Amino acid sequence: MPAGTDPLSLVYNKLWDMLEAHAALVALVKVGNRIKYDTYRQSSMKDTLNDADLPEISIIPVGGNPHIRRTSGGTSFNELYECRLVTGSQMLGQEGGFLPIKWEVYRAFVDWDLSLKTLLWGGEVFVVKCLMDEVSDNMLDEKLTIERGFIGWVSLLRFNVEMWFRTADLTTP
Repeated sequence: MPAGTDPLSLVYNKLWDMLEAHAALVALVKVGNRIKYDTYRQSSMKDTLNDADLPEISIIPVGGNPHIRRTSGGTSFNELYECRLVTGSQMLGQEGGFLPIKWEVYRAFVDWDLSLKTLLWGGEVFVVKCLMDEVSDNMLDEKLTIERGFIGWVSLLRFNVEMWFRTADLTTP
């Protein structure tokens, strides 16, 4: 199987497609500040930040819940993805502030069913649900702000993507 054609990679790439298809968000976050972890480098996330490095956005897988043989013929997998928004700003609602950027991230994912339900694996649609099930915001995130030399708003938006597969398809090489 070629790299990037597995269901988890397909979902990850489609989540990025959804973000980058949302013009209002693209206007707020520069290309170089969209951390995709798609090139071989020690770290795609910069250790220290300048004003030009913010806002920054990334999507990372953060675990999941496999349900092998959940039904007599099906297996499901709930993969969790976290969209991390680092603004570098302590402003809330003003232009360039935290809330307008967070709102555009939320809007970018509203039509998940039109995007994720187009994905195929083994000739079958496999994504059945995508829920934004948790959002946390703070200004004092140790790893994402303080260690990188600034204090600013951070939002962690967690998505639960439910995928279903025919168990027989998973056991076939």
